[in-house]
Amino acid sequence: MSVDQTISELSGTLAQLSTLVAHINGQINGITSRINLTLDNFDQAVANIAKDAGSVTYQVGDSVSQVSYSCLLFSLVHSLDGYNHSIALPSGLSIYVRSEHEYVNMYGRCT
Repeated sequence: MSVDQTISELSGTLAQLSTLVAHINGQINGITSRINLTLDNFDQAVANIAKDAGSVTYQVGDSVSQVSYSCLLFSLVHSLDGYNHSIALPSGLSIYVRSEHEYVNMYGRCT
């Protein structure tokens, strides 16, 4: 086998490898493009979910802010079954229910 023939065979092998690498590169580009598109769609979906969650959070907060604390407290006291219950309020105040109709309401009457 001559040197020229060896060089020729190596050149052919390198050309085939070059074609194979180009094909693999094209496949990788296609895969990464599809992955990027999928991730973009996922990112958009998460952003929409976050936007919807923000809207719901605002609506819940708005609805809760429209209910007076005294109405909420009144409902809580009347939902207790039995007597002699003590309720701790967020501000550190407490309510002691002595009977079904007798209670101390720290926030006033329900309007």
